[in-house]
Amino acid sequence: MEQDKALFSLSIDPVTKAHLNDTARWARFLSIAGMVMIGLGLLISILTLTVWQDRFFRYTVNGQESQNLSAAMRMGYLFFMLVVLLVAFFPLMYLLQFSNRLRVALSANDQDDLNLAFMNLKKYFRYLGIVLIVVLAFYAIVFGISFLFAANR
Repeated sequence: MEQDKALFSLSIDPVTKAHLNDTARWARFLSIAGMVMIGLGLLISILTLTVWQDRFFRYTVNGQESQNLSAAMRMGYLFFMLVVLLVAFFPLMYLLQFSNRLRVALSANDQDDLNLAFMNLKKYFRYLGIVLIVVLAFYAIVFGISFLFAANR
């Protein structure tokens, strides 16, 4: 019984506090760097559709090489990139919130902020897990369909 009580009265010693401070700094760096990369991805997507469209988009229609994108193709590309960048943004936001709350909790010795920090870390991992499950399910569907088409050949 005494061992159970010790489990629920965890404390943060100076070594653990130093490790958590380093974790908060790295989490902050990674989340900000990721958000900058998302911003660059958005900027490059927009530039690719406007200024650089003749350089990057070449496709063949009926054996003829074409460089002009239709408006529907541009909107489809932009919509796809916005969805991808939005999906990538949320885990970075949770990681940044984790970092900020953890730094505040450790500097002020505030249990509520520490709980909120770890709640954001839980959201971060849960979100990445759900995205992984969706991607793996998509791969399974694509492989299943490709095997069906290959078997019918």
